[in-house]
Amino acid sequence: MLHLSLKRSKVVFKAKYDIDIRAVTRFTISDTTPSARNVVDHIDSELEDCSMHLLNLCIGYVLGVKNNSQTNGVWNAACHSWDKVVAIVTPGGYLEEESVDVIQKLRNPNKHFRSPKQRNALKKIQKPLSYPELDPMVDKVVRVVYTCKRIRRSVVNYAALKAYFQSTKESSNLYCLQRIGS
Repeated sequence: MLHLSLKRSKVVFKAKYDIDIRAVTRFTISDTTPSARNVVDHIDSELEDCSMHLLNLCIGYVLGVKNNSQTNGVWNAACHSWDKVVAIVTPGGYLEEESVDVIQKLRNPNKHFRSPKQRNALKKIQKPLSYPELDPMVDKVVRVVYTCKRIRRSVVNYAALKAYFQSTKESSNLYCLQRIGS
């Protein structure tokens, strides 16, 4: 019965919206919850990783801020039950050079430009360079989109940020920015 209903839903979606629901669903689900895996099992036998989740893991591993871990079931004879044991497959850790997290270093300029005074001074530098004027971001460290956006903004505005910090007395922020660029 389920097989027949899936065929009917596919025909209805194709006729009404001119789309294949299987193709659309495959790229919009998350593979991190049991309910999502259950949906994938009904739609397709192939479980594909959610691209954003995969990208988040890659960024975390490359930057050294996440461990690659694996959860295994181990039989506990004393309790007669299965216990979950998390094993670290590839340890994360700090990057070289002073063990400073790159993402944390990129937070500092963002925090600095929350003030309207500093933001206006930066805009004066960005305008002649034809750089986009960027408002400070609300900190959402757990989201990969936020991390990607922070990296992209820092790359795009690197010259403007460097010029700003060179024109002020805030040498610690310039040092931080130079460490990011090297």
